[in-house]
Amino acid sequence: MVKQQVDHGQTRIPLSKWVHTQTDVHIPILMYHDINTGNSLQMPEQQLNNQMHWLKDAGYYFLSPKEAYIALTQNKLPQKKVVWVTFDDGYKSMFTKGLPIFKAVGAYVTINLITSTLNDPQKCPLQINKAQMDKMVAATRTTVSMESHTVSHLDMNTMPLAQQQKEMADSRTELRQLLHQPILTVAYPAGHYDADSVTAAKEAGYKMALTTTPGLATASQGLLQLHRVRINPGLDKDQYLELVKTGY
Repeated sequence: MVKQQVDHGQTRIPLSKWVHTQTDVHIPILMYHDINTGNSLQMPEQQLNNQMHWLKDAGYYFLSPKEAYIALTQNKLPQKKVVWVTFDDGYKSMFTKGLPIFKAVGAYVTINLITSTLNDPQKCPLQINKAQMDKMVAATRTTVSMESHTVSHLDMNTMPLAQQQKEMADSRTELRQLLHQPILTVAYPAGHYDADSVTAAKEAGYKMALTTTPGLATASQGLLQLHRVRINPGLDKDQYLELVKTGY
Protein backbone atom coordinates (compact mmCIF):
# COMPACT_ATOMS: atom_id res chain seq x y z
CA MET A 1 0.00 0.00 0.00
CA VAL A 2 1.23 3.50 -0.85
CA LYS A 3 1.75 5.55 2.27
CA GLN A 4 -0.01 8.89 2.52
CA GLN A 5 3.15 10.95 2.34
CA VAL A 6 2.70 14.25 0.59
CA ASP A 7 5.57 16.56 1.50
CA HIS A 8 8.14 15.06 -0.85
CA GLY A 9 8.00 17.50 -3.79
CA GLN A 10 10.62 19.90 -5.02
CA THR A 11 10.34 23.21 -3.16
CA ARG A 12 8.07 25.67 -4.97
CA ILE A 13 9.24 29.16 -5.86
CA PRO A 14 6.42 31.63 -5.02
CA LEU A 15 4.93 33.50 -7.97
CA SER A 16 5.98 36.76 -6.35
CA LYS A 17 9.59 35.74 -6.98
CA TRP A 18 9.14 34.74 -10.63
CA VAL A 19 10.99 36.94 -13.12
CA HIS A 20 9.71 38.35 -16.40
CA THR A 21 11.82 37.33 -19.39
CA GLN A 22 13.04 39.67 -22.11
CA THR A 23 12.30 37.09 -24.78
CA ASP A 24 9.39 34.69 -25.24
CA VAL A 25 9.32 31.83 -22.75
CA HIS A 26 10.27 28.46 -24.26
CA ILE A 27 9.45 25.35 -22.22
CA PRO A 28 10.60 21.77 -22.82
CA ILE A 29 7.43 19.70 -22.38
CA LEU A 30 8.79 16.17 -22.19
CA MET A 31 6.61 13.42 -23.64
CA TYR A 32 6.74 9.92 -22.18
CA HIS A 33 4.33 7.00 -22.28
CA ASP A 34 4.85 3.65 -20.53
CA ILE A 35 7.62 2.75 -18.07
CA ASN A 36 8.61 -0.58 -19.54
CA THR A 37 10.71 -2.19 -22.26
CA GLY A 38 9.84 -3.29 -25.76
CA ASN A 39 9.46 -0.31 -28.10
CA SER A 40 10.30 3.38 -28.50
CA LEU A 41 7.23 4.45 -26.49
CA GLN A 42 8.39 2.46 -23.48
CA MET A 43 11.05 3.85 -21.18
CA PRO A 44 12.94 1.31 -19.06
CA GLU A 45 12.54 1.98 -15.37
CA GLN A 46 16.24 2.51 -14.65
CA GLN A 47 16.61 4.89 -17.58
CA LEU A 48 13.67 6.97 -16.37
CA ASN A 49 15.12 7.01 -12.87
CA ASN A 50 18.43 8.25 -14.29
CA GLN A 51 16.73 10.91 -16.38
CA MET A 52 14.71 12.34 -13.51
CA HIS A 53 17.85 12.54 -11.41
CA TRP A 54 19.76 14.15 -14.30
CA LEU A 55 17.12 16.87 -14.47
CA LYS A 56 17.26 17.43 -10.73
CA ASP A 57 21.06 17.45 -10.61
CA ALA A 58 21.22 19.85 -13.59
CA GLY A 59 19.09 22.30 -11.62
CA TYR A 60 15.81 22.03 -13.49
CA TYR A 61 12.60 23.27 -11.88
CA PHE A 62 9.72 20.85 -12.48
CA LEU A 63 6.59 22.72 -13.56
CA SER A 64 3.00 21.83 -12.75
CA PRO A 65 0.35 22.49 -15.44
CA LYS A 66 -0.77 25.63 -13.59
CA GLU A 67 2.80 26.92 -13.46
CA ALA A 68 3.36 26.12 -17.13
CA TYR A 69 0.23 28.10 -18.02
CA ILE A 70 1.41 31.09 -15.99
CA ALA A 71 4.85 30.93 -17.59
CA LEU A 72 3.44 30.86 -21.11
CA THR A 73 0.72 33.47 -20.62
CA GLN A 74 2.57 35.92 -18.39
CA ASN A 75 6.02 35.41 -19.93
CA LYS A 76 7.79 34.88 -16.64
CA LEU A 77 9.66 32.02 -15.00
CA PRO A 78 10.63 30.88 -11.50
CA GLN A 79 14.19 30.40 -12.80
CA LYS A 80 15.95 29.98 -16.15
CA LYS A 81 15.91 26.17 -16.33
CA VAL A 82 12.39 24.72 -16.23
CA VAL A 83 10.82 21.51 -17.51
CA TRP A 84 7.30 20.09 -17.72
CA VAL A 85 7.28 16.28 -17.59
CA THR A 86 4.22 14.59 -19.14
CA PHE A 87 3.15 10.96 -19.52
CA ASP A 88 0.42 9.99 -22.00
CA ASP A 89 -2.15 7.18 -21.68
CA GLY A 90 -2.10 6.64 -17.91
CA TYR A 91 -0.32 3.29 -17.81
CA LYS A 92 -0.31 1.33 -14.56
CA SER A 93 3.46 1.64 -14.56
CA MET A 94 2.92 5.24 -13.43
CA PHE A 95 1.65 3.80 -10.16
CA THR A 96 3.84 0.70 -9.80
CA LYS A 97 7.17 2.03 -11.12
CA GLY A 98 6.87 5.76 -11.60
CA LEU A 99 5.54 6.83 -8.22
CA PRO A 100 8.64 5.75 -6.24
CA ILE A 101 10.87 7.59 -8.74
CA PHE A 102 8.80 10.76 -8.70
CA LYS A 103 8.78 10.80 -4.91
CA ALA A 104 12.52 10.11 -4.59
CA VAL A 105 13.39 12.95 -6.96
CA GLY A 106 10.66 15.32 -5.82
CA ALA A 107 9.57 15.62 -9.44
CA TYR A 108 6.34 17.31 -10.43
CA VAL A 109 4.87 15.31 -13.32
CA THR A 110 1.64 15.25 -15.32
CA ILE A 111 -0.26 12.10 -16.34
CA ASN A 112 -2.69 12.47 -19.23
CA LEU A 113 -5.51 9.99 -18.59
CA ILE A 114 -7.91 8.20 -20.93
CA THR A 115 -10.98 8.49 -18.75
CA SER A 116 -12.89 5.53 -20.19
CA THR A 117 -10.25 3.23 -18.70
CA LEU A 118 -10.67 4.40 -15.11
CA ASN A 119 -13.79 2.38 -14.36
CA ASP A 120 -13.14 -0.65 -16.57
CA PRO A 121 -9.94 -2.34 -15.34
CA GLN A 122 -10.77 -5.66 -17.04
CA LYS A 123 -11.15 -4.05 -20.44
CA CYS A 124 -8.04 -1.91 -19.99
CA PRO A 125 -5.65 -3.92 -17.78
CA LEU A 126 -2.61 -1.83 -18.71
CA GLN A 127 -4.10 1.50 -17.61
CA ILE A 128 -4.53 3.05 -14.18
CA ASN A 129 -7.96 2.42 -12.68
CA LYS A 130 -9.81 4.81 -10.42
CA ALA A 131 -8.62 3.16 -7.20
CA GLN A 132 -4.98 3.49 -8.27
CA MET A 133 -5.53 7.07 -9.38
CA ASP A 134 -6.97 7.87 -5.95
CA LYS A 135 -3.95 6.30 -4.24
CA MET A 136 -1.54 8.30 -6.39
CA VAL A 137 -3.38 11.52 -5.62
CA ALA A 138 -3.38 10.72 -1.91
CA ALA A 139 0.32 9.88 -1.95
CA THR A 140 1.43 12.92 -3.92
CA ARG A 141 -1.31 15.53 -3.63
CA THR A 142 -0.09 18.33 -5.94
CA THR A 143 3.14 16.86 -7.30
CA VAL A 144 1.45 14.42 -9.70
CA SER A 145 -1.20 16.15 -11.80
CA MET A 146 -3.92 14.27 -13.66
CA GLU A 147 -4.97 15.85 -16.96
CA SER A 148 -6.98 14.72 -19.99
CA HIS A 149 -6.15 12.46 -22.92
CA THR A 150 -9.86 12.43 -23.99
CA VAL A 151 -12.45 9.76 -23.19
CA SER A 152 -11.55 7.07 -25.73
CA HIS A 153 -8.13 7.91 -27.24
CA LEU A 154 -9.49 8.23 -30.78
CA ASP A 155 -7.84 10.18 -33.58
CA MET A 156 -9.43 13.60 -33.28
CA ASN A 157 -8.78 14.56 -36.90
CA THR A 158 -10.98 11.70 -38.15
CA MET A 159 -14.04 12.83 -36.19
CA PRO A 160 -16.67 15.55 -36.73
CA LEU A 161 -16.52 18.59 -34.50
CA ALA A 162 -19.45 17.51 -32.31
CA GLN A 163 -17.84 14.17 -31.52
CA GLN A 164 -14.52 15.82 -30.74
CA GLN A 165 -16.29 18.22 -28.41
CA LYS A 166 -17.94 15.35 -26.57
CA GLU A 167 -14.68 13.39 -26.24
CA MET A 168 -12.87 16.37 -24.75
CA ALA A 169 -15.67 17.86 -22.68
CA ASP A 170 -16.80 14.57 -21.12
CA SER A 171 -13.23 13.69 -20.14
CA ARG A 172 -12.68 17.06 -18.51
CA THR A 173 -15.99 16.89 -16.68
CA GLU A 174 -15.27 13.43 -15.28
CA LEU A 175 -11.78 14.36 -14.09
CA ARG A 176 -13.08 17.53 -12.43
CA GLN A 177 -15.74 15.52 -10.61
CA LEU A 178 -13.29 12.83 -9.52
CA LEU A 179 -10.43 15.10 -8.49
CA HIS A 180 -12.29 18.24 -7.38
CA GLN A 181 -9.72 20.47 -9.04
CA PRO A 182 -9.28 22.41 -12.28
CA ILE A 183 -8.36 20.44 -15.41
CA LEU A 184 -6.29 22.74 -17.61
CA THR A 185 -4.82 20.49 -20.26
CA VAL A 186 -5.72 17.96 -22.93
CA ALA A 187 -3.19 15.94 -24.92
CA TYR A 188 -4.42 15.09 -28.42
CA PRO A 189 -4.33 11.28 -28.81
CA ALA A 190 -1.34 10.23 -30.94
CA GLY A 191 -0.90 13.92 -31.73
CA HIS A 192 -3.63 13.70 -34.38
CA TYR A 193 -5.68 16.90 -34.47
CA ASP A 194 -7.07 19.52 -36.82
CA ALA A 195 -8.61 22.98 -36.67
CA ASP A 196 -11.83 21.51 -35.25
CA SER A 197 -9.79 19.94 -32.44
CA VAL A 198 -8.49 23.34 -31.40
CA THR A 199 -12.05 24.69 -31.42
CA ALA A 200 -13.32 21.69 -29.43
CA ALA A 201 -10.55 22.01 -26.84
CA LYS A 202 -11.30 25.70 -26.34
CA GLU A 203 -15.06 25.14 -26.06
CA ALA A 204 -14.49 22.29 -23.58
CA GLY A 205 -12.71 24.74 -21.29
CA TYR A 206 -9.08 23.68 -21.68
CA LYS A 207 -6.39 26.33 -21.32
CA MET A 208 -3.68 24.27 -23.02
CA ALA A 209 -3.49 21.38 -25.47
CA LEU A 210 -0.44 19.27 -26.19
CA THR A 211 0.62 17.97 -29.58
CA THR A 212 3.41 15.63 -30.65
CA THR A 213 4.99 18.27 -32.90
CA PRO A 214 8.67 18.28 -31.92
CA GLY A 215 10.31 21.24 -30.24
CA LEU A 216 10.11 23.56 -27.26
CA ALA A 217 6.71 25.00 -26.40
CA THR A 218 6.04 28.72 -26.68
CA ALA A 219 2.88 30.81 -26.63
CA SER A 220 3.26 31.87 -30.28
CA GLN A 221 2.40 28.29 -31.31
CA GLY A 222 -1.04 28.79 -29.77
CA LEU A 223 -1.77 27.51 -26.29
CA LEU A 224 -3.93 24.75 -27.80
CA GLN A 225 -1.16 23.57 -30.13
CA LEU A 226 1.89 23.33 -27.88
CA HIS A 227 4.93 21.38 -29.07
CA ARG A 228 6.57 18.64 -27.03
CA VAL A 229 9.92 16.87 -26.77
CA ARG A 230 9.60 13.13 -27.37
CA ILE A 231 11.93 11.11 -25.15
CA ASN A 232 13.03 7.79 -26.62
CA PRO A 233 15.00 5.15 -24.70
CA GLY A 234 18.75 4.74 -25.03
CA LEU A 235 19.95 8.32 -24.51
CA ASP A 236 23.06 8.97 -22.47
CA LYS A 237 23.22 11.90 -20.05
CA ASP A 238 24.70 14.42 -22.49
CA GLN A 239 22.26 13.47 -25.26
CA TYR A 240 19.31 13.67 -22.90
CA LEU A 241 20.14 17.05 -21.43
CA GLU A 242 20.88 18.49 -24.89
CA LEU A 243 17.47 17.27 -26.07
CA VAL A 244 15.78 18.86 -23.09
CA LYS A 245 17.64 22.11 -23.71
CA THR A 246 17.01 22.43 -27.46
CA GLY A 247 13.90 20.33 -28.09
CA TYR A 248 15.54 18.39 -30.92
